[in-house]
Amino acid sequence: MEDSNSTHDQLPQWHDPLLLTDVQQQQQQEDNTSSLSYSSNTEPISSKFQTLVMVDSNSNEDTCWQESQSVESITMKKLIDRVENDAVDGRSMLGFSLTSPDLVICAGSPDLSRNGYRDSPELLDGKFSIELSLENGIDGSDMKDSIKTPCVKFSSVFQTFNKELSPESSFELLPHQEKEEKLVKDLVPGVCINAGCTDRAVVLGGVEFVGDDCFLEGDTVRTDDAIGDGQNGDLSLYQTARYGNFSYCFRALEPGNYDVSLHLAEIVFTDGPPGLRVFDVFVQEKKVVSCLDIYAQVGANRPLVVSDLKAFVEGDEGLLIRFEGVMGKPIVCGISVTKDFSANTGEARLLKPIGMSLAAECDSSKENGHLEVEGDYQKLLKDHEFQRKELTDMRRAMDELKRENRLKSRECQDALKSLQELQNELMRKSMHVGSLAFAIEGQVKEKSRWFTSLRDLTRKLKIMKMEHIKLSEEALAYKNCLVDMDEIRSTILSKMKQQVDLYEDLKIKFVEGAKERKELYNKVLELKGNIRVFCRCRPLKSEEVAAGALMTIDFDSAKDGELTVMSNGLPKKTFKFDAVFGPQANQADVFEDTASFASSVLDGYNVCIFAYGQTGTGKTFTMEGTEEDRGVNFRTLEQLFRMIKEREKLFRYDVSVSVLEVYNEQIQDLLVSDSQPGVAAKRLEIRQAGEGLHHVPGLVEANVHNMSEVWEVLQTGSNARAVGSTNANEHSSRSHCIHCVMVKGENLLNGECTKSKLWLVDLAGSERIAKTEVQGERLKETQNINKSLSALGDVISALATKSPHIPFRNSKLTHLLQDSLGGDSKTLMFVQISPNENDLGETICSLNFASRVRGIELGPAKRQLDNAELLRYKQMAEKSKQDLKSKDVQIKKLEDTINGLDLKTKEKDFKYKILQDKVVYRLSETIATTPFFSFFIMLGDGSLVSLFFFFNFAGEGT
Repeated sequence: MEDSNSTHDQLPQWHDPLLLTDVQQQQQQEDNTSSLSYSSNTEPISSKFQTLVMVDSNSNEDTCWQESQSVESITMKKLIDRVENDAVDGRSMLGFSLTSPDLVICAGSPDLSRNGYRDSPELLDGKFSIELSLENGIDGSDMKDSIKTPCVKFSSVFQTFNKELSPESSFELLPHQEKEEKLVKDLVPGVCINAGCTDRAVVLGGVEFVGDDCFLEGDTVRTDDAIGDGQNGDLSLYQTARYGNFSYCFRALEPGNYDVSLHLAEIVFTDGPPGLRVFDVFVQEKKVVSCLDIYAQVGANRPLVVSDLKAFVEGDEGLLIRFEGVMGKPIVCGISVTKDFSANTGEARLLKPIGMSLAAECDSSKENGHLEVEGDYQKLLKDHEFQRKELTDMRRAMDELKRENRLKSRECQDALKSLQELQNELMRKSMHVGSLAFAIEGQVKEKSRWFTSLRDLTRKLKIMKMEHIKLSEEALAYKNCLVDMDEIRSTILSKMKQQVDLYEDLKIKFVEGAKERKELYNKVLELKGNIRVFCRCRPLKSEEVAAGALMTIDFDSAKDGELTVMSNGLPKKTFKFDAVFGPQANQADVFEDTASFASSVLDGYNVCIFAYGQTGTGKTFTMEGTEEDRGVNFRTLEQLFRMIKEREKLFRYDVSVSVLEVYNEQIQDLLVSDSQPGVAAKRLEIRQAGEGLHHVPGLVEANVHNMSEVWEVLQTGSNARAVGSTNANEHSSRSHCIHCVMVKGENLLNGECTKSKLWLVDLAGSERIAKTEVQGERLKETQNINKSLSALGDVISALATKSPHIPFRNSKLTHLLQDSLGGDSKTLMFVQISPNENDLGETICSLNFASRVRGIELGPAKRQLDNAELLRYKQMAEKSKQDLKSKDVQIKKLEDTINGLDLKTKEKDFKYKILQDKVVYRLSETIATTPFFSFFIMLGDGSLVSLFFFFNFAGEGT
């Protein structure tokens, strides 16, 4: 053993800084193995052979070797790692390390551990870089001034690559041309992905890159710019890419070793500068490329290939490649994954590619005509033969070490037998000690039971105390909560009572004021008369002025509501009305005295406004007007919506409009479209809905919310009205047009609801058959118009004479207007007259009719209340009372719950006291005869008593 150690210390170590073989780590492992030795008569071992059998410390083979190696394998590894005489510099023969690419890695890579590198501190410095080339081998800083050929350069920040060389961590000789097909067969293709393009595949260098379908996250980008200098064939693979923080997962790969190649190109930041896109590459969650900047390597729109990145797939976990940005987002154009069989082969498989590499180099040298390389090739062949001989010698030495190992094993077996005998003796002694301990244990158990009982009681006592404290706190919290709830409840009730009283007081005052205002306002209207008559005279027409027609009406006293009718040979006759409007009056003047009726409608009163007069006196103009000069209908509804807007905080109103006509004693709905077959011809009848109330079933009621909707409804009705031409008027109305506006109101303060109607009636003109000379259908229309107007006159006469029977049912017109002409409504009549002396007879008849209407005395108007709404509010009040009762019941339940908690707390206190008494009794029973106990009781210190128990029982137990 001593000779072996001395020989081991004298052997030189390997000093090639590029080989990832940590000799110091292997030396430490071998020093810890005391059973290994080195034979002094071992023949010299060549350093070249040592280079060939070195393996990557990160590979799976080396890991398995270190975990499960036998004595013989450890001895073999020890012999291989030793060299004799002088150390070899690793650049012999060819000027660079003759190793496989996966055994050599860049010394400046920040991703690799440097703990095993202890021979070249300058190389590991962050500012130093090395180069590999065919002519110079491995060069450091001392080769800066020499002429350099294309090479692979490694730096401590990131790896840089020239276009001519693959981005590999070492350089390998090209294989011989005859053996190239055999090497290709060893590289079984895995997966080739055209990143960023999912719909087509491309071919690059005879390899097909399929569509992108294995990615996780990331976006795609494409460019139409040319890639490279145009001399490298089709480079369409680099025109599409995937960018962002993304990853690729290949699940279908079988277990084994793989080579990964990345195809990159900067197709986005084509104008630079460097540093805009820097990213890392992770294979199986291990960083293999750090801080890669494509633009800094090759520029824009130029391909860059990072190849021979090693990966190992175990089981069915697949291969995961992840790209993570350091600055900006990563970008990848293609990924190639191929099977690597070289990493799985043994010693013979490793020697074979090296021989081919030497042969390939020799063939390449002959082709180039370099005689010096031919000599080197022959020298390498001789060295190769010499290495084979050295291998034979080494195997012979290994057999000797095996024999020595068997001897040492027998010595170990003898020592093991001695150790087993000592263990048996120790077991017998232990059994004897155990029997003694068992006897002691029986004595201790009795006292241990007492201590266990005492601990259990103490623990239960503490639990009871904690429960008692918790229940006390909960009960106190409930009490405090109840007190707070009572205070808050009383405060809220007092505030609510104050606010309710104040609200009710204000509400009563407001309701009384509003009621008083309405009563006073309606009293004023009643003093003026519930039936008010306005007289309006149209101006002479242009053809009448051209014919020399004379004015027969004097309007000198029009301001006082009087007008005078003058005629040749007849005495003057004066008529008095509520208002008189001459030919110069406009629509605004006429509506000024009509606006007050809109307020009555919103207050809940029925209102009727109608125009009466002979044909051609301007009834339709007064009621409807034109788009430029609106009439009474539009202005009244406009005033209605204006007041609704003003009262929206106190009242809520729903307004609907119906338009109908009485044509030849038939009621027709003017809002029904003629395009609906059978609907327009439907006969409508008047039905009595209640005492003094009438309605027309099937009549269309259009809900309106603003004036634009109102005007649309009015225009629809006007366009559907029956109009004809007569001698008296070219556009004569042949029916009575009636607009019915229904208003439902609700007082938001007291809940009072109203329901009222506004009738806007444009009566057809009265005509004399002898004067108009109508025939056929026009004659029938005239007869029905005169009949309905005659029935209206009879109703007016009956009302004027206060007859007990009012003939409302003599005509459909009077039957419809029964609600408004009765004693509980407000009525406004416009009597339209003509100033032409040729119409003097019809004018006097119209004025006489208007005078009779003005003489009618109707009773006070009544508000139309909606009883259904009052019933609903009463039900809501009853429901509120029931809710208050249920709240009182809930409060009572809470009080009962709190009382129950108080009882439970008292019960817990009682149980706690009983348990405490039991504990005192048990203690007195246990230690009454113990010495010095009475002394501690006299001191009155509970802690001394506890300490006495502990030391007394513990001493006896041991």
